[in-house]
Amino acid sequence: MSPVSQSQRLPDKALTWVAYGLLVGLAAWLRLRGLAWGAPYVYHADEHYILNAALHMVREGTPNPGFFQYPSLLLYMQASLVALLQPWLKVDLHIDPTARGLGPWDVPPEHFPFILAGRAVVAVAGIASVILLAWLWRRWFGSAAALLATGLLAVSPLHVEHSHYLTTDVPAMLWVLLALFWSAYGRDQPRALATAAVAAGLAASTKYPAGMVWLVVLVSAVSSQRPWQAVVVSFVCFVTAFALTSPYVVLDPRRAWADLSIVRHNYASGPWSPWNLWFYLSYLWHTALGPAASVLALVGMIVWWRSRSVGGGACRVAGAALPWLYVVYLSTWSVRFERNLLPVLPFALLFLGLAVARLELVVVSGRRLRAVLALLFVAVAWLPLRHSEALVERFLLPDTRTLALQWIEEHVPSGAHIAREEYTPQVSGSRHRVTFVQVLGTRPYGWFLGEGVDYIVVSSLIYERYRQVPSIFGLYEFVFALLPLVAEFQPSATVAGPTIRIYQVPRWRDDS
Repeated sequence: MSPVSQSQRLPDKALTWVAYGLLVGLAAWLRLRGLAWGAPYVYHADEHYILNAALHMVREGTPNPGFFQYPSLLLYMQASLVALLQPWLKVDLHIDPTARGLGPWDVPPEHFPFILAGRAVVAVAGIASVILLAWLWRRWFGSAAALLATGLLAVSPLHVEHSHYLTTDVPAMLWVLLALFWSAYGRDQPRALATAAVAAGLAASTKYPAGMVWLVVLVSAVSSQRPWQAVVVSFVCFVTAFALTSPYVVLDPRRAWADLSIVRHNYASGPWSPWNLWFYLSYLWHTALGPAASVLALVGMIVWWRSRSVGGGACRVAGAALPWLYVVYLSTWSVRFERNLLPVLPFALLFLGLAVARLELVVVSGRRLRAVLALLFVAVAWLPLRHSEALVERFLLPDTRTLALQWIEEHVPSGAHIAREEYTPQVSGSRHRVTFVQVLGTRPYGWFLGEGVDYIVVSSLIYERYRQVPSIFGLYEFVFALLPLVAEFQPSATVAGPTIRIYQVPRWRDDS
């Protein structure tokens, strides 16, 4: 049963389906353009984790990824891509960073096709999310609400940006979307609740925190006609789906716990700010959703809270409170990443659809309804579309790291010793002697002299992060003030990436 009365149909079904097609086409256009950004270098800090685990499984012929900072579902997908592409690429799957001048966060250029294939799968998952949203929300709320929600997801800057990365966030949101729909829409249908629990398990197997959607499934099971049976079935389905797709998290719990401890440490590595909650809420309001969609989502949440047709009181409370509790939980981490808000998007889309469906009931049908919906669509989609288009244009720009690498190859003598840190150009170890240190500020200046370093390459993504840490930023202050700056590459309207600075280490000789 639908949680609201059957929505009024838009007068022209053909026009409606054309609109769906245009929105899906727009979603594909925004997600597939710029997918090869950075080629043949990988500049995203997290993509190498997934690729290295996949290379390990294919290279060693083992199903154990040996890496549990992420759950395993996306790792297995990437391993499948590596296995499929390797017969054509025929590249060495072993990586020796010390021999090639690479850091542990670098992906060699010959492995870029693996990354591109993985990004393509993530982008397809993003497009599939838009298609599924259109189908599910139309079934639930009617065409008008489905079109508005689909349009918002199609142009959402948060979803568009992370559809360009080989990371877990967009695929996890796809499973959250399915779990949320089937847990609320089919709460009195055992098969629907089982489907929702499986989707929640796959969400957790893609990104651990995304498994929080199972709490909605659990509350729906408690509110069903046979609560105990529904709870047991949903729990079994959730655990089974997770265990089958991330088996070694269960089979090797000690290693998994150790890796999760690393993740907790990384998220707690910076200074915590009481403004974290405001940061996330502000980002949702201004960028991820936009003001118009945020207002609609808040109205829809109130409708959800007060409507008896969406289930029992516990179900309404859980659906309305869970996204807020999740954002509060994110705010307890010192390190902030906007991408962690992606599991909240399905809840916002749910509330938005509910608000629009209720709006249809109070607006007179015909031209007036179409005019209101058209204006609402423009208000909801225009600002996010502008943000997303700007993001995609940035993906198409040259990167400061690529330009800096070209300068190094043209101006730095062969055999020179270069010390570089994370988020800097991937200098080839075949021509230069390269030493990689994740944060160069952790080394005293005497170390550079003792190692015979000729050039120091630093990135704003590192030194700006440690500006408030005197014990680390002191080295950067010394370098910035006293060493000769031989090249600098800054982002601009025509160049993407961080600021890259290249300093020469002076050499003093005693000629007496």
